[in-house]
Amino acid sequence: MRLVEALNGRTLKWLAEKTDISESTLGDYVRKGISRADYAVKIARALDRSVEWLVTGRDTARKSALMAAEEADWVEIDEYDLRELTDVGKGPPHNASPFRRDWLNQTLGTASGLWLARLLSDYPAAGLAEGGLVFCVDVTPAELLEGQLCLFRVNGGLIVGRFSYRTPGAVLAAGDRLGEAIVTSSEIGAEEGRYIPVARILGSFIRRL
Repeated sequence: MRLVEALNGRTLKWLAEKTDISESTLGDYVRKGISRADYAVKIARALDRSVEWLVTGRDTARKSALMAAEEADWVEIDEYDLRELTDVGKGPPHNASPFRRDWLNQTLGTASGLWLARLLSDYPAAGLAEGGLVFCVDVTPAELLEGQLCLFRVNGGLIVGRFSYRTPGAVLAAGDRLGEAIVTSSEIGAEEGRYIPVARILGSFIRRL
């Protein structure tokens, strides 16, 4: 999952060219984890991440970038009820919570345009549970990138799914994670039975996705 996150829409072919590691080997690493330390170093350098983060999800080097608490700038992030979400908006916010701007930038990559919501159902493939609080940012069809985890409206309901430009057959052939709901570009649209992207999920209340 961290490999997909760090790619941020870039392809395995791009990473293969940057690391001289075959695309098939990188595909295995996405599914099963990185098995060679020297390859982990190459991949981390190409993705501008630490080996520690790539292997464990922790990054002590990045944590040191936080400023002292008394000097931190704080921002209020509104929380919305997804049951009130419609085609014209999210409704009024139900709550607002303060967060450090530097922590948001470090953890989620941005401190702008964020809002909070509690999920209406489980999404085990990303470790998300019903009622879990997640950080979201509005997204349009034109802004969707490969591998992003999003909220989609479909047939009057709301689902969590991962976006892909690939065809459904290619998605299965690539060995996507078990239980992952994939929404392809061919399924995006406002017509009956098609998916309308509402928001990108950047992370849960306690961790980035």
